[in-house]
Amino acid sequence: MNKYQQHPRISVVIPTRNEAQNLYHVLPDIPPDVSEVIMVDGHSTDDTIAVARQLLPSIQIIQQERRGKGDALRVGFAACTGDIIVMLDADGSTDPTEISRFIDALLHGYDFAKGSRFLPDSGSHDLTLLRCLGNTALSQLVNILFGTRYSDLCYGYNAFWKHCIERVPMNCDGFEIETQLNIRMHKAGFKIVEVPSIERARLFGQSNLRTFRDGWRVLNMIFKERMTASLPETQKVPILMYHSISNHATPKFREFALFPKLFAEQMRYLHQHRYTPITISQFVAAQSQNGARLPERPVVLTFDDGFADFYEEALPILKHYGFPATLYVATGFVNGTSRWLHHEGEADRPMLTWEQLREISASGIECGGHSHTHPQLDTLSQAEASHEIMQSKQLLEEHLGQKVLSFAYPFGYHTADICRQVRAAGCTSACAVKHTMSSVTTNPFTLARLMIKSDTNQDVLAALLDEHASQAIAKMYSRLRTPLWRVVRRSSATMTRYSQKG
Repeated sequence: MNKYQQHPRISVVIPTRNEAQNLYHVLPDIPPDVSEVIMVDGHSTDDTIAVARQLLPSIQIIQQERRGKGDALRVGFAACTGDIIVMLDADGSTDPTEISRFIDALLHGYDFAKGSRFLPDSGSHDLTLLRCLGNTALSQLVNILFGTRYSDLCYGYNAFWKHCIERVPMNCDGFEIETQLNIRMHKAGFKIVEVPSIERARLFGQSNLRTFRDGWRVLNMIFKERMTASLPETQKVPILMYHSISNHATPKFREFALFPKLFAEQMRYLHQHRYTPITISQFVAAQSQNGARLPERPVVLTFDDGFADFYEEALPILKHYGFPATLYVATGFVNGTSRWLHHEGEADRPMLTWEQLREISASGIECGGHSHTHPQLDTLSQAEASHEIMQSKQLLEEHLGQKVLSFAYPFGYHTADICRQVRAAGCTSACAVKHTMSSVTTNPFTLARLMIKSDTNQDVLAALLDEHASQAIAKMYSRLRTPLWRVVRRSSATMTRYSQKG
């Protein structure tokens, strides 16, 4: 590969799990022209990491926090700094000396070079009859459903330009990621070529692949991809909604208080998977340009109410990763406690002080209004709602010395009139809840958010960030339950006002 030394940088990604013996037959054969080797280790209990460092001192090792080959590859892709990414298995089945074939294909104008064991000059020493039949059937199914001409679908030896993966986000955790990559590269319109490859038999240990289990996952993923094939390609942006970051909460408030340890793990997950947090106002500014200014993997972090634990627990972690966020403050409780939560037994939960808010704002955190006394705005009279919105905004601007451009509806409740009042107050955006993602086409005054609850672990967070997984179910659930509850609340408030006037 010496002739390619002057060409773009090459990154090799290797997922591992107890592959110490096999690495002796893999790492030494990686061509010297490869710029970086990234090994993502999935909780190995043998000497995999020590052997890797011994054989290749320059290797970059990332400890995988979750599990599965798909997750390991996504972590590796996000860490790559090269122009070309090559996927390599650690069990010795993919021959590193073939990397030149894949690089050569990319340098001749292709975007994605996928390995095939069913072309001339290719083959497999590891493929059983059952797996061969299953792979053939799945390949034909994908060819029929998507109009491809793949000879080999379930093979993990691939190479592609890094800019391609920026347009083809992956969300599978298991072996099915290889099939998803093949499908999404085609759906994105990239120029694809199959490269002949000889699959070697695993040298040591047992494969983590399970024929029937993983075959079913591949089949299920294929049909999911087909169902979303005709959806408009609008970038979805997750806006996460936090409340309290604390180890302590009453039973009625428990779901709104996330343990600081879990919060730290979530921020580490976002960092490891190369998400780029932005503020609400930055997102709205990008909306005005049809998403042109959005980063590769955007996420918005929002915090409602203004609890003191934001300063004590969340802010240090956000600063550690350099993450911005948007904090919505109920101004009537600053320097005090959360008196509106007396029904939840949380009337004494400490709130932020104005001094802390000034320090928070100076650190790069966007501060927005969240009303003055945290009422259900859609049950108030127009004058009362306007006062709540304006007073919150004016107090924040007076104490922080800067414009306040965003607002969050308490409890997420709003009407068209409330939205107009927020706009009239001088805001450029407002957040609701809605349990789904927002996009560049979402109304900036009804931005959808995803609530982070006390039981939101890394797996749940990963599902929330996956626009194709849990979003449709969450949206359907929200739409079924919200209208009835809205009618009950507003009817009750109307009757109360009439009785008071009477």
